[in-house]
Amino acid sequence: MKKPVEDRMMLTLPGTEARWLALVISVHVAVLAWAALTMHPDKVAKVAVMSMRLLPMAPPVDAPRPVPPKPQPPTPKAPEPRVTRVKTAEVVKAAPLPEPVKPVEVPKQEPRKAEPAPEAAVTAPQYEADYLNNPAPVYPQMSRRLRETGTVVLRVLVAADGKPQSIDIQKSSGYSRLDEAARMAVRKWTFVPSRRGDEKLAGWVNFPVVFNLKDAE
Repeated sequence: MKKPVEDRMMLTLPGTEARWLALVISVHVAVLAWAALTMHPDKVAKVAVMSMRLLPMAPPVDAPRPVPPKPQPPTPKAPEPRVTRVKTAEVVKAAPLPEPVKPVEVPKQEPRKAEPAPEAAVTAPQYEADYLNNPAPVYPQMSRRLRETGTVVLRVLVAADGKPQSIDIQKSSGYSRLDEAARMAVRKWTFVPSRRGDEKLAGWVNFPVVFNLKDAE
């Protein structure tokens, strides 16, 4: 058989903590021995005895005191910069701009229509000009014998070329022979046509034709 081995443990712990640790270890050893006996009752093994001895706690070693640092000379303070106050010019507020003048709306004037030029006066046809050389009516022989006299008023439409286009008896002389003699004579006449400025126009003219026996002799 092997000799029991004594294990010795040296603990440097405070008193209360060492006692609690020894108690815990003893409990564990007892539990292990009881388990061994229960499992093999015929074979009783020699249980190693663990002995413990508490050593006195070593006196604490004083830690070396820190050497205080040497006082350093105070660093000179940099002179504070002088701040010079500059007076700022006062901001002059600009005068408010005048409101824009609204344009005056001028009423639109409608262009005046050009007034038509006054029309030139229209002149009536002429028949008494000497240069026309219009012959006098022929006095009928029967009217002479019967001593028929009178005045026939004719209404004649004169064309722009001066020729008669239409001859109407506006007033009879009272004798058909004299009226027809006047109409036959005027058919051969030439007239000065009606005018409006320089423009020749067709126009009507009324004039009398006189039958007198004294002028016929």
